[in-house]
Amino acid sequence: MTTIVKRNGKTVEFDKSKIRVAIQKAMKNGSGVYLPDIARLIANDAEKFFAKKGETTIAQVEKYVFERLVHYGQSHTARAYESYRTIQAFKKQTNSTDEDILGLIAQTNSEVMNENSNKNARIISTQRDLISGEVSKDIVRRYKLPAHIVQAHDEGVLHFHK
Repeated sequence: MTTIVKRNGKTVEFDKSKIRVAIQKAMKNGSGVYLPDIARLIANDAEKFFAKKGETTIAQVEKYVFERLVHYGQSHTARAYESYRTIQAFKKQTNSTDEDILGLIAQTNSEVMNENSNKNARIISTQRDLISGEVSKDIVRRYKLPAHIVQAHDEGVLHFHK
């Protein structure tokens, strides 16, 4: 039996239908080239490939699917699949805003407290401004910016001011 270690550390049984569905979503909603036989073929390929390994990670499966899409000449779908995967991963990220704000209030979040040396982060009005900034940053990251821009920022490819 092949198992997959998900991003949250939970182990689940390999299910090739999830691969097929994800590829078909990328085809329908991304590339516009709908070839269900390719999705089925790649899902079957993945099942055989990962059966030899026994246990793998979701990241390894996603990389394999991307490479197989390219191998079968489906570069547009591969890019759409990568975008879909990035967005899904982003949606599943833990919201750390509460922790950042509570750390600011408890005066343990030195990153935010030292963000501006011209302001005393121990003063309530400054904390209000910093809390507002943290909430705003979170909303922009999760709802306003496209996932690929957030990913590029996180990887240091570009910088946007939060």
